[in-house]
Amino acid sequence: MGSVVLIGSVVAAVAWASGGWRQSRIADVGRWATLALTALAVTLLAHDLWVVEPSSAYVARFSSNRTPLPYRFAGLWGGMEGSMLTWSSVVAGCVALVHARHRAQARAVDGLGGGLVATFLAVTALWASPFASLDVPTGRGDGLPAVLQHPAMLVHPPILYAGLALSIVPMVVTIAALVDRALDDAWRATLVSWTRPAWLVLGVGMVLGSNWAYAELGWGGFWAWDPVENAALVPWLLLTALLHTTRTRHRGADWP
Repeated sequence: MGSVVLIGSVVAAVAWASGGWRQSRIADVGRWATLALTALAVTLLAHDLWVVEPSSAYVARFSSNRTPLPYRFAGLWGGMEGSMLTWSSVVAGCVALVHARHRAQARAVDGLGGGLVATFLAVTALWASPFASLDVPTGRGDGLPAVLQHPAMLVHPPILYAGLALSIVPMVVTIAALVDRALDDAWRATLVSWTRPAWLVLGVGMVLGSNWAYAELGWGGFWAWDPVENAALVPWLLLTALLHTTRTRHRGADWP
């Protein structure tokens, strides 16, 4: 069932994107269907991890009867397949929120945002599905790796995903403004209002991750070697530069 739901979410996201560019009501149907189906897919995977579904290949790698219940749930983002599904659902929610708050730019937001969501979901469905089945079902899984069974595992990845998803919003809003030829003060205010929370949430996620790496791996504080933290640091630095640029330009020169 999970695979069917995942494929359905891809179809819905494609309809969302195509309906957005065509200014069709299909975009509204596709948007809500995508949100509902991605939420259902995440719920199904969480249920499988919780009950330790014996036929699931993903569950066999990241959950077990010996794994504490909170860390079974954390298996949602314990592996690439679950992470891609979780990430896709978070991005879908962020894009839908942008549409709700900026209906004047609905066409570009739906077209571009729906396209991004469709791409992530397609990659998940075709190459990284967490719903693959085992040829020989097992009653015991490996469980979440010991290094990941840390309280930060329960909060750090979701916060990081939220920050990265929010960092997409300035791009979507700006492209929407370019399509509508509306790079004005209203666009600038919208840009800053979305960039600030993205910068803050991503920063909190990195602080939690750096503390986790230091406490768990004992790298003498050199947490920046962690590729996950590096992947978050680059957009955080760009967001910092964007906030600085908008502030200095607002004081002086005209832009864009």
